[in-house]
Amino acid sequence: MMFNCLGELWLYVITYTPLIISVYLLIIPTFGIKTGISRCYIKLLMSIFEFCRQTIEKQERKTRLHQLRSIDLETSSDEDDKKDHEEKRNAIKDFFLRNDNEDGDYVHEFVLSDIFDFIVRGIEAVADDEVTKRFSTEELQTWNLLTRTNKNYLNVSYKLLLFWSIGWIFRFCVLFPIRMFIFVFGMLYLLITMALVGLLKECSFKKWLYDHTSVIAFRMLSRSLSATINYHDTQYKPKGGSLCVANHTSPLDVLILHNDNPYAIVGQLHGGFLGLIETALNRATSHCFFDRFEVNDRSAVVRKMRQHIMDPKKLPILIFPEGTCINNSAVMMFKKGSFEVADVVYPVAIKYDQIFGDPFWDSSKYGYFTYIIRMMTSWAIVCDVWYMKPMTREDHESAVDFANRVKKAIARRGGLVDLEWDGQLKRQRVKPELRAKVQSEYSRKLSTKKAPNPSELFLTNNAINSINTLETNISNTN
Repeated sequence: MMFNCLGELWLYVITYTPLIISVYLLIIPTFGIKTGISRCYIKLLMSIFEFCRQTIEKQERKTRLHQLRSIDLETSSDEDDKKDHEEKRNAIKDFFLRNDNEDGDYVHEFVLSDIFDFIVRGIEAVADDEVTKRFSTEELQTWNLLTRTNKNYLNVSYKLLLFWSIGWIFRFCVLFPIRMFIFVFGMLYLLITMALVGLLKECSFKKWLYDHTSVIAFRMLSRSLSATINYHDTQYKPKGGSLCVANHTSPLDVLILHNDNPYAIVGQLHGGFLGLIETALNRATSHCFFDRFEVNDRSAVVRKMRQHIMDPKKLPILIFPEGTCINNSAVMMFKKGSFEVADVVYPVAIKYDQIFGDPFWDSSKYGYFTYIIRMMTSWAIVCDVWYMKPMTREDHESAVDFANRVKKAIARRGGLVDLEWDGQLKRQRVKPELRAKVQSEYSRKLSTKKAPNPSELFLTNNAINSINTLETNISNTN
């Protein structure tokens, strides 16, 4: 009899505990009430990650010490020879790369050393390309106990293996079911409320109802990802009928920003699961989703945005001028179209802490629903949002210059790298005008080169022979 009672009690605990926890996590944060549980959870994770980091560093020190002890002392002479060859090589390279800018007669001359700048840039691009690495997951400084990341130390220590095993069970058997329940509930709430709001006629009550129901829906969805969001300088929050621009990592950016303030979203038209969300939102208010590759769509969007910002009673427009997802390590080229519409914009910088989960959406690898599942099985989403003072377009300032100035301010505030490259390079080839710009700069550089005298040409030939000799000696040494 006792065993039957204990069995029934255990069954009730297993059945209703996740439901109670889900309701607790769902209802309270929905109304903006902070319990501090998320903060404690994040602090606990940071302590675990710090322990893992110390364990990994300790094991790596032991490995390096073992390797140093196994090195044969006779190789020291070979290292000295290689170092000497390297110093000679660098000295010759410095001769080629020197740029003589002294006053004199400048003529259009071409010498062999003129190509060395391109050679150096090419080697640097192969070794560390600052553009294409922005379209993949950013490398972590330490392991976060997720095997999907670029750091994997399961075989380093049995302690790490134990922590990873417990973490895997906790993420997939505890967090994931609770998060999935909240996510399904939040999606149903979003679809139903947006459909009901869309039935109303345009009036102040409809706007008020959309503002509150949409914010509640996005807060529910953010809880399904255990999102911990820190908002800074909220006094600069975008006003009605204004234009808000932000750096772009994934569609989660909309979720993050809509937690604090409703927006009219301007973005790429998608299909599938993400398209379902766009359709639901579009029923309730005037969002604008378009195909970026259709010229007619882009023109219609510009006209609609101009009409929208003329009415201060409407929602602020949220747009991501990069036009594509970047891995949150840099800010890439802002398209000028958004800055031709308004003379005043509200910049927002978003920075994720990627040690808790990778927020970057690589749409070439997996769809949006798969991306959401990956987020649900991560530790959490932790990010900072900085509202910035509105920036005004100066007199005689072009839209391109205005866009670059805003981009630079966002990059500086979010601690991101400021790049001038177009984010569409991950889908398209380099534009001809960009290649022409580089060619023009190279031509201008050649036109300001001072013609070498015969002694320099003689020295150049000797340097070339020296390089060949060095290459032969190094190959023989190795």
